[in-house]
Amino acid sequence: MKNQVLKALGVLVGVATMLGTGVTDAPAQPAPAGSGVEGEVSPNARAFIDRQTRFGAMRTGPERIDFYAEEIFDEHATLWEAAGSVIQGREAIRAAIAGTLNKLPSFRMHPTRVAVDGNVVMYGAHNEVEVHGTTLSYPAIYRVVLGDDGRVIQGRRYYDRYTWFAELDPGLEDVFDGVRDTAGKVTAPGGRWHDLKARAAAWNGQDAAALVAPTGGVPLTGTGLGDGRLRTPKGKADYLQRLFDKVDSLDLRPGQTVRTGEATYQEWYGTMTTPQRPTPTSFGIIERFDGRHGWTLSFDTLPLIAGPDKVRELYGKL
Repeated sequence: MKNQVLKALGVLVGVATMLGTGVTDAPAQPAPAGSGVEGEVSPNARAFIDRQTRFGAMRTGPERIDFYAEEIFDEHATLWEAAGSVIQGREAIRAAIAGTLNKLPSFRMHPTRVAVDGNVVMYGAHNEVEVHGTTLSYPAIYRVVLGDDGRVIQGRRYYDRYTWFAELDPGLEDVFDGVRDTAGKVTAPGGRWHDLKARAAAWNGQDAAALVAPTGGVPLTGTGLGDGRLRTPKGKADYLQRLFDKVDSLDLRPGQTVRTGEATYQEWYGTMTTPQRPTPTSFGIIERFDGRHGWTLSFDTLPLIAGPDKVRELYGKL
């Protein structure tokens, strides 16, 4: 499967980019059917997809770190993940990836579903990493805004770091343990998915019913559910309520929106507070909605269940 995806992406990038050079002026092209890429693929997006995919398959060493910093990111880029400060500039990003790969040198990433809308890319990936002899896998979405040369100007990461630490700390809470579909009929959609003002109010008001209503009978997949799916309104609402039970407040605003012929991706970015984090802490969620196949939520549960001191303790165990 991995080789098929890489081959398909190679079709996209082969004529548009060479590493270390600028991109061509070729117009955006529809992604080939079955490639795992959605939307009109611009030359700068082709360049980024190629570089990101190459990084994911590289062996860890100085070359991999340099490639990440110099080929993927602009000199003045920013990079963020949940509950962290925004990392500013290429050299700070280089230091950050070096710190991560020094702890997790086995890290590998390959693309699953990639969506492009202009200079914004949602790069969905299957990640694998070995932690103390155990190979762990987890999904991720890397949301980037690109410059004309295909380098990242602004990057944000959405994945669940709970996966890294669950076996290292058996007492770490699994937020969604036991969530399942319960009695209830699959319903038709109600309300408007694209009404961002109403949807922002529902997120910040922690109104599970309002968030579920526009999804109708399409299944919910996402963080903490593994390969499971929830189809009934109550099952989906129970899932969201588990999230809301962990936070005291949310202040999320619309981030980037990516619309393709297959789906809509909506980023929500802002702050949250929890009992362990009474000071507003950065947080975000990406929703993907496909009216035929489903609704997916991507976010990090680690800052929901662990304060800063606990997170430092967990990283010390890697």
